[in-house]
Amino acid sequence: MGCAPFTPALQKKPQVPSGASSWSAARDRSSSTRTTRSCCATANAKKSSRQKRPSAVFPPACASWSKFSTGAAPPVRRSQRPSMSSRSSSVLSSRSGAAMCASSCRCRRRVSMQLSYITAEMHDNFAEALEAGARVGVEVVSLRAPVWDSHLENLDDDQVRRICDLLAARGMRPGMLLSPVGKCNIADEARVTKNGEILKRTFDTAHRLGSNQVRVFPFRAPAPVAFGPSQLDGYFDRIVERWTPWVEWAAAAEIALCFEWVGSTLVLTSQQMRRVIDALGSPAHVGAIWEIDVSAQAGEDPSQGYPHLHDLIRDVHIKRFDGGATRPQYLDALRLLQRSGYAGPLTIEHWGGEVETLAGISAVRALLEDIS
Repeated sequence: MGCAPFTPALQKKPQVPSGASSWSAARDRSSSTRTTRSCCATANAKKSSRQKRPSAVFPPACASWSKFSTGAAPPVRRSQRPSMSSRSSSVLSSRSGAAMCASSCRCRRRVSMQLSYITAEMHDNFAEALEAGARVGVEVVSLRAPVWDSHLENLDDDQVRRICDLLAARGMRPGMLLSPVGKCNIADEARVTKNGEILKRTFDTAHRLGSNQVRVFPFRAPAPVAFGPSQLDGYFDRIVERWTPWVEWAAAAEIALCFEWVGSTLVLTSQQMRRVIDALGSPAHVGAIWEIDVSAQAGEDPSQGYPHLHDLIRDVHIKRFDGGATRPQYLDALRLLQRSGYAGPLTIEHWGGEVETLAGISAVRALLEDIS
């Protein structure tokens, strides 16, 4: 299924001002600049209404669907003939109950967590990476370079069209774009400046693909030591200074930023990530990828980390169970997410190639069965 109509000449890039006073104001300024629908959004809208481009402001999870319950009416003896008014009332009550039941079912479906994976980890060939996931029923994928030997920020219109066609043909949609922005030395001015330019171009790619989420990092120290003593306090103010204008750019472009951390970044735990996001003002378009494994290796159990990030989690990365976090810890984490009504993706990460990634998908499905 193709992406039509797609007219790159009419596609206007969002204006990225040097500052934005608020998320809503920035959104209003940028919305008037977008004159065409994204390639993937157009293709997927034809295929299914559930594949429409989501709002850049994260929707709240449905915390409770059980309140929409219906009760059976008391039995009526045959000798009791209901009046016309009571029969009408009964019909209306029945219709109302059916509507509430339908609403309950829709809400129940919304809290289902989605399996996802990273295309570049599944297979070097992008088309085969999608085909492998489609065969096992995965509907959303995280895109990471290389895609046909190109970085995400360098994808041209023809490549974007091909991506959209391949996704739509398999009933899939693009999830988060995994950029490398912020995974660099915070003291290297040239690298930081280059990362800012990459971020702007990644925003444009996201819009053309029909996505609104971009993964970023909270920087590395000049001499990072994996899981070494925390250097966050020494660079905290500089992290906030570097990221503040970029957060404003994202607001103006209607892009949601999702922070990830690894063993070599200045942030190593959920608690530390929360500190950084709070210092940035906790804007609605800034969230986090819950890195359960990295946090566990840094000494933070999921039960300790979750309270810090519970309202910021936009994706969950699940690594092999023989690394930092164990299978019981992942089970505990999924139970916490389930109780809160989390309906986002669970992304298989760093399992290996196609065979290992497919094994990871099966392993996470088993986790979900264990908590159901």
